[in-house]
Amino acid sequence: MQPARVRMCSSISGVDNQGDGSSPASAPPRMSMEFSSLVYPCSPSSAATTSIEAPSSENPSEPSQRSPDTVEGPLPGSVGVDGRIYIVIAGKQFTPSGTCSRTMTGTFKERLEFNGYLWKNISQETKMFYFREFQKSFYWNSSIDHLVYGVWEKRARVRYKDFLNKLHAKGERTRYISEDIWANWMQYWSSSEAITIVDRNSTNRKGGPEGVSVSIHTGGTLSHQEHADRL
Repeated sequence: MQPARVRMCSSISGVDNQGDGSSPASAPPRMSMEFSSLVYPCSPSSAATTSIEAPSSENPSEPSQRSPDTVEGPLPGSVGVDGRIYIVIAGKQFTPSGTCSRTMTGTFKERLEFNGYLWKNISQETKMFYFREFQKSFYWNSSIDHLVYGVWEKRARVRYKDFLNKLHAKGERTRYISEDIWANWMQYWSSSEAITIVDRNSTNRKGGPEGVSVSIHTGGTLSHQEHADRL
């Protein structure tokens, strides 16, 4: 069943979606390329615009512990009339997770930074660019607006690390990386700091000094929640 459309007002989209407001499920507005703030849809009964800045706390990647109420909406993974894919949050992860992960990785290739050999070095402006590109491909129920950025940031950090590891392992510059960025990344990867991190991560993956590997995810791009849903 297609969800009823509701009125959205947002300084990002610059357009209103008209509807009778009978359902809480709706697609978020289309995004502009402004990086000043993140603005979410506001209540259909309010004419005011609500601005929500990207998290600025000491640990902005952690989503709120408050879980949204279960609401009716499209099936996760279904494509909306504007071509975007409907996603939900299950187990603090997006579903469908594989589609979200591949989209994140593709977005990284569109903008890289000179010191982007670590996720923590990336500017907030570039992170918001990645997030807004993500919004061009996906939409969700407005009841989880307060959770989406935190879940996205946590997942994007993991995907970016995997993205860099594959580039490092290959050892060859690709067409979307400039020569100066590649030279700087290679210099970092050969540093003692980077080598220490690689060795530590390798030990952790093997289960620590005792070599007993525990709790390693081997389900591919599907999350644990998605595997559970298919059983």
